[in-house]
Amino acid sequence: MKELTARQKRVLDYLTARAAEGVSPTVREIGAALGIASTSTVSRDLRALQERGCLTKTGRVSRGISLPLPAVALVPVYAYYNPETGVGSGLTGDRVPFPAPREARPEYFALRLPAPVREIPDAQAGDVLVFEKLYRARHGQVVAASVGGVLVAGVMQRQARGAWVLSDGWRHSLAGEEDVALVGVRVGLLRQYPAD
Repeated sequence: MKELTARQKRVLDYLTARAAEGVSPTVREIGAALGIASTSTVSRDLRALQERGCLTKTGRVSRGISLPLPAVALVPVYAYYNPETGVGSGLTGDRVPFPAPREARPEYFALRLPAPVREIPDAQAGDVLVFEKLYRARHGQVVAASVGGVLVAGVMQRQARGAWVLSDGWRHSLAGEEDVALVGVRVGLLRQYPAD
């Protein structure tokens, strides 16, 4: 399948933004917003997007463009190991919804953080980090590792001397005597905000 053209990507981005507002634009509105004078050019781009499965159109209805809903995976949540209390990790019984690609179905799991992790500055206490099960990671990626059978989150570090995971000030070697294994790479962060 051919890649989307730059203009088709602009049209799809515009439709996505308008869908978030709950509005399906007309062909003329799309053209005006994106500086495309010809409605036939916009219609041709919409047909191409429809053929690729990026959108659906309802007959000859002026506001009949809709985007397919993303597939959602229900991801199992594990409790994060808390070194201060000694409480280990394990399945909590919770599941969180997370957008998943329709074609490939990666395997996901999540960790709920009881407290911030020093090496992951964008994560707060109570956040849920979503990981794809992978056993390789690049330097600097946020990863999950099994350390002595307990799940922890940290940052992958690679140097000529080896590889390790930094977590809460601890350095867990992936090639040492420790029982450490890389089990996933972060693909998302979910945060609950208090209701007003």
